[in-house]
Amino acid sequence: MKIKTSSVRLAGCGSFSQDTFTFRPCISVQGQVKRSTGSGIATVKEDGSFCFRQCQRRRSEALLLRKLTHGRLSYTKRGDFLITIRVNEHEPNPFDIIADDAASAIGGIIPMRSERRRVA
Repeated sequence: MKIKTSSVRLAGCGSFSQDTFTFRPCISVQGQVKRSTGSGIATVKEDGSFCFRQCQRRRSEALLLRKLTHGRLSYTKRGDFLITIRVNEHEPNPFDIIADDAASAIGGIIPMRSERRRVA
């Protein structure tokens, strides 16, 4: 997805307060700039001009092989198997939960590996 870029010139006063940048235009025109929320990179140049570039969130490109009780098993573009397991610290037997999910994940890897051997 490409970000549409546009340029608007505004005159006004900007100020930094801890982690917040506030800009007050000299002439306030409602709707001149489209409202936007997101993360990005803000730059104040040597001449005092301000530039903000919004960054796209990187999404996982891994293939989901199996959903687990407390996690997931994925296959990455690099050819790695990725097991993610989340267990709350207040669970009665966290080690048993991790062991059970890992065993279930192995059950998802074995059929995939046997299919690859047949193809090769």
